[in-house]
Amino acid sequence: TGTQYQAVLHALTKNEKTKTLSAPRVTTLNNQTATIKVVTEFVYATRYEATVTRQDLNSDGDFNDTVSGTRETRFINAPQDFVTRDLGILLHVTPSIGQDQRTITLALKPEVSEKKTDDTFNGEISLPRFSARHLETSVVVENGETVVLGGLMKDTTSKTLTRVPVLGSIPVVGKLFRKENESTERSNLLIFVTAQLMPPSGDQLARSDSSP
Repeated sequence: TGTQYQAVLHALTKNEKTKTLSAPRVTTLNNQTATIKVVTEFVYATRYEATVTRQDLNSDGDFNDTVSGTRETRFINAPQDFVTRDLGILLHVTPSIGQDQRTITLALKPEVSEKKTDDTFNGEISLPRFSARHLETSVVVENGETVVLGGLMKDTTSKTLTRVPVLGSIPVVGKLFRKENESTERSNLLIFVTAQLMPPSGDQLARSDSSP
């Protein structure tokens, strides 16, 4: 209900660790999917092609065509094909208006993705590795009500190194004066979706008296 939503929102704003990532608005037709993106485009190569280059080296190491020089062959892996991937938060919303013209069925598909690390092959070719969290659900709400999606959790592990000045930098024995600490912080992404009916004129429809 609206009262519960305001109570949850008030509690979250009091938490210093709570951050508002985005507050977009989108309008769509009945039974048509709308997509909200809060993303960054990440471009990476998916195919490499090996090319061969040959150059002449003289005795000074310069690339000149000299009789006394030696020929050097180099293999270069040049990227050929590229792909663009959206990293961040994606939300697909498909509303369906009920026969009573008051209730709305929302099909919700949030996705959170990010780049984790790179896999390197032959010391030259690097391919990124991604992680993604998905959720798919359907809910029925009254006009003007808000639904909260949660469960998109993320664990972030960080390491810190503390050491005794001077002694911690000594080779071999310095490890006795160093300490590595590892901590894990869990974050939970909450998505608030408010559904409101709008006539073709574009004006918001007032909530009925029977709505909570």
